[in-house]
Amino acid sequence: VLSFSKQLKAAAEDDEETRLEKMASQRDETGHPRTMGVADYEFFQMCGRGEFSTVWKAANIHSGEVVAAKAQSKLSVGEVEGGLDRVTIERNILLKLTKTPHPFIVSLLA
Repeated sequence: VLSFSKQLKAAAEDDEETRLEKMASQRDETGHPRTMGVADYEFFQMCGRGEFSTVWKAANIHSGEVVAAKAQSKLSVGEVEGGLDRVTIERNILLKLTKTPHPFIVSLLA
């Protein structure tokens, strides 16, 4: 378990209105997340592991928003026959499903 950063601790102390404003600032006019990267998140708990990836509980260091972050190993994808096709299909499905934000469907951030 990784420790929370100072920014994350400060974000956790924000009131609900401030948190919502910060989360809204991380989204574009359609409600989709703006382009972000690994450096924008604090990873602190592994949730699960699959054939190609590991899912982590993480928090946005700017807004405090907690997310599930999936890290995929390029090496393991390339070692399995059809691995790249499977990962590409999964990405394309997520892109199609998240054209309109939905509370029960994960958004593809990066």
